[in-house]
Amino acid sequence: MRLAEGPLYEKSTEHALTLGGTTVASSEFELHLLVITVFVAFVAPFGGFLFSGLKRAMRQASKDNSVNFEGGVISRIECIIVTGCFMLAYMHMLVVKSSTGVEAQGPDAVLSMLDYMSEDAQRELYNRLKADLVLASGL
Repeated sequence: MRLAEGPLYEKSTEHALTLGGTTVASSEFELHLLVITVFVAFVAPFGGFLFSGLKRAMRQASKDNSVNFEGGVISRIECIIVTGCFMLAYMHMLVVKSSTGVEAQGPDAVLSMLDYMSEDAQRELYNRLKADLVLASGL
């Protein structure tokens, strides 16, 4: 059973991964998932170092006695902020534009979304557009 359908989830050799001499067909979704996983596992934990450096540069480290800025909950929040910024940029620059054709405008943008719709949904869209066009033209 597939959880989702559409070109983003279809396995193809276009998005194949080569592991130890063996080529494995994968979907575009799996490649995005791999990039996000590697970032979260290896880069995001160093977000604490980034924020620690920023706080030291602004001379705010360990000066406030009401909130402990070293370690603990604040460090986890800093890692979440770094991950959130990466995810926002990654999703807007790569995933959304490449999978839904957002760069297209007008009718092309709508037509590119037809790939993600079931046949019944496509028929319903067609019938609604046809009815609206007939009403608009006054026929």
